[in-house]
Amino acid sequence: MAQNYSRLAKVEENKSIKSAVIFGGLTIIIIIVAVIFGITLFSKFVNLFSQKSLSSTSQNSVTLLPPNLDVLPQNTNQKSIIVKGTGTPNTRVRIFFKDANDETTTDGSGTFALNVGLVSGANIIYAKTIDDNSNESASSTSYTVNYSDKVPNLTVSVPQNNQNFYGSTEQNLTIQGSTDQGNTVTINEHIAILDNSGKFSFPFNLQNGDNQIKIISSDQAGNKKEIDLKVTFNH
Repeated sequence: MAQNYSRLAKVEENKSIKSAVIFGGLTIIIIIVAVIFGITLFSKFVNLFSQKSLSSTSQNSVTLLPPNLDVLPQNTNQKSIIVKGTGTPNTRVRIFFKDANDETTTDGSGTFALNVGLVSGANIIYAKTIDDNSNESASSTSYTVNYSDKVPNLTVSVPQNNQNFYGSTEQNLTIQGSTDQGNTVTINEHIAILDNSGKFSFPFNLQNGDNQIKIISSDQAGNKKEIDLKVTFNH
């Protein structure tokens, strides 16, 4: 009886060892498969994430070419100015001026134009290209446009309107007056020289009878003031 029990126990022990070996082998196989497929899936995930990151970075780091602005005047007496230029065809162009900005779009050939309002004094104007993701290019060349519609100062001290002159000693008249520094003064379309304070003296030879004298002061923005005089000379 004891021998039969020992034999059965040995058989059961062998079965247990065999089961343990099979189970252990399957476990190892499962671990190996899990590790292999896990690494592969992880690699695929990392690659996919990297591609998306690169794609996103690529989109955000697109190099946009700045537009080219046509040369703008340094001075103007117009309340607004048309800003023209060229850029990449069919793209948005944002134009900056003073503390504001406005947008336009280039046509198929890359040209654009936008009417920009000015404020008194200096207006710094430049532009950037904008894409649909709100990316901006570098700034274009900037221009400073000075706007003024102020009428220049102009006074004439000699001669007086309707003044009469007599004799050869008074025939050679010196027209005298003053205006703003930096302005241009013409007398009957001849340029008068200004000193540093804006004063001018201009020799004028009177003709017998009535003499019409037109004096115009013009500033750099194109604003003008005109004084018309008539003087009479008799031998």
